Amino acid sequence: MLHSLVFALLPTTWIVDAANGPGTNFLDLPAAIAAASDGDTILVRAGTYSPFTITGKNLQIRGAGAAATLVDALVAGAGPAHAISASPDGIGSVLAGLRIRGGLQLHGQANVTLLDCVLQGTDAVQQGGLALSVIQSSVAWAQGCRFEGGSGLPFSLPPGVTPINGGPAVVVYQGRLAASDCDFVGGDSVVVAPLTAPAGGNGLTVTVSAQVRLDHCRLRGGDGGTPPMSGSPGIGIDVSNDSHLQLDAFSSDVVAGGFGVMLGFPYQGTAMRLVNQVWLPPATLHVHGAPSVQGTVTGTVTFGAPDLPTLAVAATTLPSGETDALQPVTVTFDGLVPLQPFALLLGLQPVYGPVGPPLVGDLLLDLGSAGFQVGLLDAAGQFQFGFVPALVFGGGVPLPVLAQAAVFEASGQVRLSNRDARYYSL
Repeated sequence: MLHSLVFALLPTTWIVDAANGPGTNFLDLPAAIAAASDGDTILVRAGTYSPFTITGKNLQIRGAGAAATLVDALVAGAGPAHAISASPDGIGSVLAGLRIRGGLQLHGQANVTLLDCVLQGTDAVQQGGLALSVIQSSVAWAQGCRFEGGSGLPFSLPPGVTPINGGPAVVVYQGRLAASDCDFVGGDSVVVAPLTAPAGGNGLTVTVSAQVRLDHCRLRGGDGGTPPMSGSPGIGIDVSNDSHLQLDAFSSDVVAGGFGVMLGFPYQGTAMRLVNQVWLPPATLHVHGAPSVQGTVTGTVTFGAPDLPTLAVAATTLPSGETDALQPVTVTFDGLVPLQPFALLLGLQPVYGPVGPPLVGDLLLDLGSAGFQVGLLDAAGQFQFGFVPALVFGGGVPLPVLAQAAVFEASGQVRLSNRDARYYSL
């Protein structure tokens, strides 16, 4: 009796396969979600699947990679086609290796982790769709994801009627978002009549007591339209109304406004707009386009920072969409300044988790094989280092490698590199 009870309490793994291959439990995703219990895992094989809704339970939904598994909207439009709400206490739901088109809305205290996913708003007339909205005290954690706002679709209009706007990539309204190594791209607008004034979608909108943390992310507003006269370009990051934006001071976050055309001349729009009591800790960004600061801002940001050194780790792409460091691991550092001293640190990057602090701390690789390196950059301002890892941490799960470096200039200035995370299989 006890044996039967234990098995009844174990989470179930369901297989969804549109091609009805061996071991298939369901042909489409909504039916699997309806049958699954809190804590179950749903493996979604390559194919195209219908929109989904998750309410009142935590599920792990893992695709075969964003290039292979598409969860698609049935009808094009600006509103989100997929939704998650009322997550129970615990780690929340996990979406991994999926391309979700049609917009995902997290509302009603949802708690969701997004790993190596592509989220796309649909292209639509009058207003492109958003890719992700986090509202009503919901929480989202994203790593290695790409968010794309939908573009406006052109159609015949008389002068002076509704413009065709690009959709925002991500909107956080009274919610929280932590993102690492993600791309946010607003949708493009379309000019269909001389008197319309369309706008490109924002890369990220943070408003009304929202909280966002970014680490090594790239954000860009959508373009304002086509020559000879365009609408307004989208904003890279738009923060307003008692909201809080935290940027990792050791990463290279890139923020750019979209492009527009005025009287035949191209220009770049606002990269970052801060309005009405924005809480912003000191940080450094690469900002392309004109920053706009209005209202009260607590904290400072250095705009137009100098180019940072870059790190690269030789890797290959796995079927899941993750990247796996090649063996032996080769790290290339472009420090930009020839023949200057540098320092290189290798370890395991913290992973954002839905409960408490990061799931993985800053655990170093075996210092005997890697760890900390110092030396001089070569005549090209570069350094290359190869090693065979011997990890302190085990557990049989892939973990992202941290590679952080600094170059020391003769003027006394220190430039820190980006943090280049690549999955390393134990």
